[in-house]
Amino acid sequence: ISNSNKLVFIGYSLPTTDLYLKYLLICGIKNNYNLKKIKVICPDDEKGSTEQRYINFFDENFRNKTFEFISKKFEDYHYGR
Repeated sequence: ISNSNKLVFIGYSLPTTDLYLKYLLICGIKNNYNLKKIKVICPDDEKGSTEQRYINFFDENFRNKTFEFISKKFEDYHYGR
């Protein structure tokens, strides 16, 4: 994580109760100057709750990173299309 240039989350909704992963991400990315893009592929509800959790988390902690959220099941997602 600390040297990656792209992070991809597949099918993970970033629940508010998962403090361990949030801590891991903050520790792993805080000094990563290579990270350019964060991509999430995960189904979302009508309200966009999952996307909003990601936006809130990454906007607060990792501004200036390209963020892309794709509300699809992984099997319905086609990379590069």
